[in-house]
Amino acid sequence: MITFGGADEAVAGGHHAHQTHRGVQRRGPRVVNKATKKEMKKILKEIQTGKFTRQWVNEYKGGLKKYNALLKKGEKHQIEKTGAYLRSMMPWMTKKNIKGVQASYS
Repeated sequence: MITFGGADEAVAGGHHAHQTHRGVQRRGPRVVNKATKKEMKKILKEIQTGKFTRQWVNEYKGGLKKYNALLKKGEKHQIEKTGAYLRSMMPWMTKKNIKGVQASYS
């Protein structure tokens, strides 16, 4: 299911919106649980202390080697193939020759 604006707006007012909402309520806690929240707090602390920024600046100054390797790996992921297929079925969208994390529509 593709949603724009969150689960509550998925095919607003229709059967799919109720299914999506139920899925978020019943399955969401399996994804966002105590361990996930703990890790998210660690990441927030890294951002607040500047650790994340320092790491990013060093990555940038080093030529983005790890970053580019992650992008390349991501391009091979099944979600990218699925995304390209889904976008091909959306004639109202402007076609762009894009890959990976840049494969979004503004």
